[in-house]
Amino acid sequence: MTRYEYLLFTSNPDVIMCLAPNCGKGQIHEGDSPMMICKSCQFKTCVVHRLPWHEGFTCEEFDKDESQLERLENDEATAKLLVGISMVCSQCKQGVMKAEGCDHMQCEIRPQRIGDMVTNRR
Repeated sequence: MTRYEYLLFTSNPDVIMCLAPNCGKGQIHEGDSPMMICKSCQFKTCVVHRLPWHEGFTCEEFDKDESQLERLENDEATAKLLVGISMVCSQCKQGVMKAEGCDHMQCEIRPQRIGDMVTNRR
C-alpha cells in the first residue's frame, strides 16, 4: 500500500486501526458491538474509546472508573494543544502542523497549495 493509499484509507472515519504493537492494520468496524477484533492479529480494540479493549468493563463502567480520570485529563490537554498549534487541511481534512521553514504548505494527499495557513489562523 502506498503512502497515499494508506492516508486515504485511514482518513475514512469508519476505519479503526488495530492498536496491537506490531500489527498496524486497519478495518471498517461493522455491527453495534463496541469491541473490534482485528482480522489480521485478533487484537481487541474498543471502538468507542479508540483504546485497547477494557476487559471486564463495559464502556460505561470504564468511563466511570477513577483510574481513567488522568487519561481523560491528558486527552483534553492534548486537544487544547492541537487546537493552538495545528490546522485542518480544507482539502483532505487531515491535521497539519508547521514544524519549520516558510509558511507555504502543500497537501500531500490532494496536491494543492494550502496557503499561508500558519499566518492566516491567528
